[in-house]
Amino acid sequence: RVNKPALGSLKMQGKELPVTGEIRLDASGQAQITYHPPAYLQDAQLTEPLPLAAGADAGATTWGAVVPLNFTVTDASGKTNTFPIEIRVYRPPVILVHGFLGATDTWAKLASHLRNHRFDARLGEFYAGDESIEAQSLKLAQDTGELTMEYASHGAKLSKLDAIGHSMGGLIARHYVKGSGGYQGDVRKLIMVGTPNHGVGWMRKKVGEWYAGWEGKHQRAAAQLDERSPFIVRLNQGEEIGAHLDMNVQYGNIYGFA
Repeated sequence: RVNKPALGSLKMQGKELPVTGEIRLDASGQAQITYHPPAYLQDAQLTEPLPLAAGADAGATTWGAVVPLNFTVTDASGKTNTFPIEIRVYRPPVILVHGFLGATDTWAKLASHLRNHRFDARLGEFYAGDESIEAQSLKLAQDTGELTMEYASHGAKLSKLDAIGHSMGGLIARHYVKGSGGYQGDVRKLIMVGTPNHGVGWMRKKVGEWYAGWEGKHQRAAAQLDERSPFIVRLNQGEEIGAHLDMNVQYGNIYGFA
């Protein structure tokens, strides 16, 4: 038998263990138990730092909670032995995706705020050239894959992450989830800030194209922001029945008028 964890839950064959924590072994004397972490961790529960990155993200740290478990085994003679183990549960990292003609410093203050509250916040760079939004979403897929490997190299399994996208960054993240071809089902929550989910009108499109021409980059992306562009139409296909979103992702949309 095993004690009920203070955080998360234990399941056997997809079902919750009984209140007693009793585990029935199969004919071979084995049982497979799966630990399911809690959906969220509060600041007060985060006591275990895990230093992670080098390079551009040097100093990145994720924080986790320790979940103690005690397995008590009773053999055929009635003798019992206890085997204590610890499971460490970490907060999902947060990838910050900047907007049209933005840069990593767009999210610098938010990244600092999140890190002060024990989140592993990562600043992505997505607009170094004249690439389409689809290409930028593949870059996001590459970043998430590298982040997963980084966590694995430190002994932590990364199954979910959160993404925050500003302006066109929200479209990059949405396309990653819906149509990039590289999606690994790893986004837990996607928060969009000022994202033109249905594109922009003629005037804003022209302003964007002018800026893109002035900067000498992002011309393809500027054209894709048109509310009538094939990209915007495809991205919102099935909206009338909610099929344009992934039911396994929590979406948040922050916008306002000045």
